[in-house]
Amino acid sequence: LLIAGLRESLAGKLVIPVTGLAKLKTACQMVAIAVVLIAPACADQTGGNLARAGEALLWLAVALTWMTAIGYISGAWQQLTGRPSDRP
Repeated sequence: LLIAGLRESLAGKLVIPVTGLAKLKTACQMVAIAVVLIAPACADQTGGNLARAGEALLWLAVALTWMTAIGYISGAWQQLTGRPSDRP
């Protein structure tokens, strides 16, 4: 929600391009949701491994979400202030 709010408040003022990492995050979320939804139907065949894989993908998506959020906030800060952020 933070990034959605940031994008909405800055709409028309500056452009924050979507990164490849953000696209990877979205793909990871979509695959994770699909895996989590089909895991119960396949539990007998997979022994619960599919559910664990779906959960792992969700945690990966969480990590990618934080990474992209930091990138977006840093980029917005640079564009708004004209100064580079302290981010390495």
